[in-house]
Amino acid sequence: MSDSDLSDADNAALVRTAVEFFGRLDIAFNNAGIEGLITPTTDYPTEDWERMLAINLTGVFLGMRHQIARMREQRAGGAIVNIASILGLVGVAEMAACTAAKHGVVGLTKAAALENAQAGIRINAINAGFIEIPPRDGARCQGRRKQGGARRTRRAAPHGTTRACRRGRRSRPLVGVRRGVVRHGNDTRRR
Repeated sequence: MSDSDLSDADNAALVRTAVEFFGRLDIAFNNAGIEGLITPTTDYPTEDWERMLAINLTGVFLGMRHQIARMREQRAGGAIVNIASILGLVGVAEMAACTAAKHGVVGLTKAAALENAQAGIRINAINAGFIEIPPRDGARCQGRRKQGGARRTRRAAPHGTTRACRRGRRSRPLVGVRRGVVRHGNDTRRR
């Protein structure tokens, strides 16, 4: 994927193509995302930060802008699903850029859902948790460290902690885990 895949013009063309093929746009799925560096916030390069936000947050915004406009024009409602991540709900050490971008996707989803509820357009985010994927053919774990550290992936572990892949040690606990939020359509309330 290149940055041009997420341009405003490309997103407009995707919506036009869908409407030409299907006759209308009733549902859209935004899954823009790249893996960022796993490094302390103070060491995160500005250009990598900007690329992460451009793809993981601005890409979703550009897609939604055209999808919502088309659905409003059709006057028949619709549904938009954005992929965020558990990082949109919690903070994880050494993953500041991805955490910020995915928090942005969650906030953008909430704002757009409120703005478009009266038009019958439901907008939701999926905040999937960490999964551990076994390495293939001796490949190293997913994730990158900025300077020479071991590559790793994180997975959910008991009590909101994470475990570094192939390390057998606990890393810092996740912070800010929200529980008891039920999402149905554009309705969000605590249960």
